[in-house]
Amino acid sequence: MVKQSWIAAILAVYLSVPAAHATSNITNLWDLPATGGVACDAADSNSFTGLDSPDLTLNINASYAGDDASLGWGLNTDNADDPTLRINHSVANRSPFPWIEYIVQVTMNRPFTFINAPAVKMPGDWHIVITQPTGMGFCCTSKYIGRLDLLGGAPIDVGKTLDFSYKVCFSGSTCYSLTEKFCAVPLMDPVPEPGTMALAAIGLVGLALARRRTGLK
Repeated sequence: MVKQSWIAAILAVYLSVPAAHATSNITNLWDLPATGGVACDAADSNSFTGLDSPDLTLNINASYAGDDASLGWGLNTDNADDPTLRINHSVANRSPFPWIEYIVQVTMNRPFTFINAPAVKMPGDWHIVITQPTGMGFCCTSKYIGRLDLLGGAPIDVGKTLDFSYKVCFSGSTCYSLTEKFCAVPLMDPVPEPGTMALAAIGLVGLALARRRTGLK
């Protein structure tokens, strides 16, 4: 009777201990077609580390020249738990204007979260405002969208580079897609103040009158 009591006690303790959390490994990664005015630079400058592990890092060297541009990847995991993916970006400004803001819209086919603190590495006076993803899942049309707003600071001049990184955690499947859509906000020529425009108009009128008087003489 005593022996049975000990067995029952040990079994109760075993059942009360939570099972260890099994994190999935990312087993495969492939590119989705790029669109719009973005292009990855030399293929050997883009790389990833950590395949067959739960924490993969993707390094992207690209150039951006226009709106409606996107990059994307597909991923496979060995189970539906929560791996992480870090994406390091180095993007060159190939547009006609300096940038004062750079927007990255991140879309996945399963729920995800921006984790840790996304960071701008260069230039140092830029920062990132995070909008965590929202969305709903409908069978094969699931779409979850988050956003990163990179803000300056000194403008990113034409030919210069913006370096930043972020990390996401996701779950619920063994097959994922992640798409980034980019939009750069250009620095435009400043609009003249009303007073400046008025002075310029008066100057033009005065010049016209002076020429008219000279013509009459």
